[in-house]
Amino acid sequence: MSGTEEKAGKGFWERLQEIDSRIIYLLLWIVILWPLITPIGLPISISTGTREYYRIIEDLKPGSRVILSYDLSFAGLPELGPMTIATLHHLLSKDVKVYICAFWDSGADIAADNIKALDPEKNYGKVYGKDYIHMGYNPMREVGMAQFASDVYKAFPVDYIYKKPLETYEIMKGVQTAKDFDLLISVQSGTPGNPEWVRQWITPYGTKYIIGILGVSVPEVAPYYNAGQVKAFLSGLRSAAEYELLVGRRGAALAQQDPLSTTHILVILFVVVGNIGYLFTRGRRGR
Repeated sequence: MSGTEEKAGKGFWERLQEIDSRIIYLLLWIVILWPLITPIGLPISISTGTREYYRIIEDLKPGSRVILSYDLSFAGLPELGPMTIATLHHLLSKDVKVYICAFWDSGADIAADNIKALDPEKNYGKVYGKDYIHMGYNPMREVGMAQFASDVYKAFPVDYIYKKPLETYEIMKGVQTAKDFDLLISVQSGTPGNPEWVRQWITPYGTKYIIGILGVSVPEVAPYYNAGQVKAFLSGLRSAAEYELLVGRRGAALAQQDPLSTTHILVILFVVVGNIGYLFTRGRRGR
């Protein structure tokens, strides 16, 4: 029997199981690129942890002082970048004072990029030095965190944007130590990070503390959360997408959820069709 005759003699399910792998790869490319180009907006569930993170910021009283520390590297941006800009957006949308800083060298630049992207003056009616400030980068790691807790102006003598003495800004009135802040938020990708903040701020001063972390860091953070030292945390791109949904700002994290969902749907479809094909052809193969 020739190859053509043999192929013609096969049933639909047998031919389907022998489909060219290039067609499968083509379908994968389609279900990935299509929702990236034209977002579908498939629904996603929101986890308890993300709701806790959102609620803590949402419940801040007017005039609260909030630190947002960019403790991350450029390598961590794919996972952590969306949650940093969503957190800054959430804070700027509220009547609170925002104090931005960094204990990673790249964090200060990432924060500056976020500020530029959001344009607080134009989009939120916020004034630099009155409603928010970028205090800059402290290179002393955990020692710098301890210094920051005991004396803000020793840790950050001048601001990052205009290089002016920090105490000359209106937002700094009444601020001296960790006791003068209502909430500490750290988005972090390593050391210094969570253990150092807990040792230098949370344990000695009792500062309310929430964080954003890489997905792989959850096992390390869970004990701190269970002990009540970390009040809430976002973990990875999925949590960032959930948070973007809650704050009403669709960003990079949500944009990547559609391709993830469509890819999973296609893989499930492959598995189902493959198993049905196997059941239909099993008897014929036996004969």
